[in-house]
Amino acid sequence: MSLYRMGGITNRQTFVGFDNFKDLFGDKSFLQAMQNSILIIVIVTLCTVFLAVLFATLLQRGKFIGQKFFRVIFYIPNILSIVVIAGIFGAIYDPSSGLLNTFLRAIHLDSLAKQWMAEPDIVIYSVIFALVWRAIGYYMVMYIASMAAIPPDFYEAASLTVHLKSICFSDYPSTYLDKHKNNAYLLYHKYN
Repeated sequence: MSLYRMGGITNRQTFVGFDNFKDLFGDKSFLQAMQNSILIIVIVTLCTVFLAVLFATLLQRGKFIGQKFFRVIFYIPNILSIVVIAGIFGAIYDPSSGLLNTFLRAIHLDSLAKQWMAEPDIVIYSVIFALVWRAIGYYMVMYIASMAAIPPDFYEAASLTVHLKSICFSDYPSTYLDKHKNNAYLLYHKYN
């Protein structure tokens, strides 16, 4: 199909070879869209995985009041529909009465108030933030489940070694997290 030129109304097809691809890759708008898509995929994936592992570690290993509450709070964005999330971030990013600009003006940082969804230089980062916010909870829960499967004596043994606390997250537990990390990457790219 991509090697043919087709009419929109008629069923007529003309073989054009790779001319469609030449036109596509010669179009600056297409190249910009491709660049933006790659940027979103890379940044959202890296930020989501990093923050999910960080929050999972804090919520699994930390000792503070309200751990279960925070697990629920982090997971809530995952159960919201994308339409609801668009509405929430529409209210946050609204240039005149949005939460973000109102907060910035309240703390006398008026120069930082912007049109978050209209300025070409920052709109992509506004979208990235919303996508990361939506995805963190799901992967955090997956990592919490993986960390719960790590035997406590691994952490005890790790704390007795020369590396002290750094090994508690890098060497021993990573063997348990690897199989779940691969599942997280696959599911993220399948459903997002």
